[in-house]
Amino acid sequence: RWRDHEAEMIDAWRTDVATRLHTLSMTLGSNSFGVFKNQELTFRMALMEPMTKRSSSVVEELDHAVAARGDMFCLRTLRKVTDLFVGQCGSLGEQQVTVFDAVIGRLADRVDDPAKMDLAERLAFIPNAPKGVVQSLARAHIDVARPLLENSPRLEEDDLVALAEAGGADHLLAISRRPLVTPRVTDVLVQRADETVAATLASNSGAQFSESGMGQLIERSRSSDKLQAALEKRIDLDGTQVATLFDIARARVRDRLADEFAIIDDRTIDQILEDIVA
Repeated sequence: RWRDHEAEMIDAWRTDVATRLHTLSMTLGSNSFGVFKNQELTFRMALMEPMTKRSSSVVEELDHAVAARGDMFCLRTLRKVTDLFVGQCGSLGEQQVTVFDAVIGRLADRVDDPAKMDLAERLAFIPNAPKGVVQSLARAHIDVARPLLENSPRLEEDDLVALAEAGGADHLLAISRRPLVTPRVTDVLVQRADETVAATLASNSGAQFSESGMGQLIERSRSSDKLQAALEKRIDLDGTQVATLFDIARARVRDRLADEFAIIDDRTIDQILEDIVA
């Protein structure tokens, strides 16, 4: 009975895949690329070996279709395939998503930045968005990459570390705004951040820091009012970090008083600060 049930489940799964691929074929048009009409091949592609030499034939067919019909065909096809994916993504398995990854990725390589921006925005909040497409768009120009860097759950910690190590200031700023930024990622951001990125990261309640990462931010606040103000609002600082931040703030106030009131001696300034603290 168990074997019969398993066989029924497999048949149902294959039927579902066949239906989806047929829908994809109809969406693209009967003359778009014929590989989707070959069920035997699409089963191998979607269920068995999604990124092998066999499945690469779908990309070859797509290349031929794009070459024959031009950029507008490519743009229209990208929109149709993306519509199909977004409409069904909640019920797709990972191997089915891999099929979309290959097709959408190839099409996205051939469209302009506005089309890529639209694609990135549509994929930004989808947990099972095509991973290769998301990674590629996240490395693109910031206008394309921003929604993915700021929001995409498909970008894993290793992806974000690599992007933070290689990205420019705008890419770092986008990553620093994510709802959750783990210590491994913030360590890289702190090392490479300018004042704006550092302050944005410190202001992000979803950013988590290693002890050394937070220590570096606190030290940097000696020369940045913006960063100091952001750090003062965090509720996750330990006693030692709070004390260090307080000493830094006090030293900065003292230096300002000394600059503004040059006629007052250092001892008097120190006494004023002691009175204020008391």
